[in-house]
Amino acid sequence: MQRILYLYLNTGGGHISGARALKAGMENLFPGRAEGHLLHGYPPRLVLDRLVMEQGYSLAINHFMPGYLLVYKLAELRPLITLSQETTAQACAGYIASHIRRLGITKVVCLHFILEKAARDAIRQVDPAMPLVTVVMDPFSVPPIWFGVKDQEFCVFSERARRSALDEGVAPERVRVFPLMLRKEFERPRPPGEIPELKRRYGFDPDRPLLLLAGGGDGLPRSDRIVREALKDGFEGQIAVVCGKNMLLRRRLRDLRSRLGARDLKIYGFVDFMADLMAMADCVVTKAGPATVMETLALRKPLILSCYVRNQEKGNVQFVTSNKVGWYLTEPSDIVGKTREIFGKPELRRELEGRIAGLGIRNGLSDLARHIFEL
Repeated sequence: MQRILYLYLNTGGGHISGARALKAGMENLFPGRAEGHLLHGYPPRLVLDRLVMEQGYSLAINHFMPGYLLVYKLAELRPLITLSQETTAQACAGYIASHIRRLGITKVVCLHFILEKAARDAIRQVDPAMPLVTVVMDPFSVPPIWFGVKDQEFCVFSERARRSALDEGVAPERVRVFPLMLRKEFERPRPPGEIPELKRRYGFDPDRPLLLLAGGGDGLPRSDRIVREALKDGFEGQIAVVCGKNMLLRRRLRDLRSRLGARDLKIYGFVDFMADLMAMADCVVTKAGPATVMETLALRKPLILSCYVRNQEKGNVQFVTSNKVGWYLTEPSDIVGKTREIFGKPELRRELEGRIAGLGIRNGLSDLARHIFEL
């Protein structure tokens, strides 16, 4: 029995969702042979540290991007990389080590760069021979801080990320490339015949196109402006917006729906049926998070990126635009115009689906889980 500890922080949805997906995938592949345990890497007593790291990240991304960009650039400086990981290790290594002992952990998988040194030091306190694996969650634009702790195994999601690891001095035999992890429900497109009934089940008209706006746990920034632009001239489609925990956005959209009498606008908070919403959608507008981008493309849906986290998600935008499988548009009028074009031109949709199919996107979760299990 392998008992695997998955370390994460709640900075964006990708880290904890990746940990959950990997744990579930591992246990499904190796029933009775693999047991997973998720652990937030910061001890509960570090209330301020959690607040700064997690809520600070969310506030910077959504409301003060210059502040985030400054931190991002500082994180490229080697002395600060060392200092930040060492400081975290001093605060967290003992806490992680106590869980390793209590749970009888045999292997540690890290899904956040700030926890790598803490994980390494915790392992040394318990059993220096225990494997440590870091799954690099940024697929294309990878900050150097991911590769600060070099005596471990790295799993990356592109050749570009592998080159970044080698440039930072990681030994080639310690880096393996895998297709990006996808949740099982996003592995392949739904049969077209299922979509009308799916739309009926969720209260949509099966004979009219559906625009989906979603952007992770904090919703899609400025999605209320996109909705207002669509509704002011009489949008021919239906609109669904997922706001996550962004209550202000949800309130603005509800006010907008009430003011304009927009019966074809559905507003959601957190949902556990995102795969169904994407399957129903005739166009998806989102930000350039790696999971959402790949999930949308795996379902072969027209994709519009309305924003991205500068530097960190730039590679995701480049992947979409250079392969001509979607668009990067920031102005609400341009987004609505492109959506209308997609809805009105079936040949454009078919051409786009062909290019997406040509990418050969597949779920790398099983390959990644097998690799980690065999280490």
